[in-house]
Amino acid sequence: MLTPNASCTLYLQTGPGAYTRVYVPACFWQDGEDGVSIVIPGELPEQYKGEKREKDYVVQGERMGEVTDTQSKRELIADKPLTIKSLVHCSFGGLPHCEVTTE
Repeated sequence: MLTPNASCTLYLQTGPGAYTRVYVPACFWQDGEDGVSIVIPGELPEQYKGEKREKDYVVQGERMGEVTDTQSKRELIADKPLTIKSLVHCSFGGLPHCEVTTE
């Protein structure tokens, strides 16, 4: 079992230039050679799962502020977020969680 060692904020694209901010107060964050792997206890809504999520972002810790226009997206990019490659829902073993991989 993984013990949470961080928090993170996801910015998941819902349409052109529109993002939903999801704060995750407890996750397992692991740096690797190919990027960062994040394990989030529980589930995320179905529409945010899958491969090719390259317009979604994640930052370690809590980042305040919604992304609703070009200026707020520039501010997000200035914080150097990681780009999400995939969000995979895992429901095996009685411990549902989401695995996030980044570039």
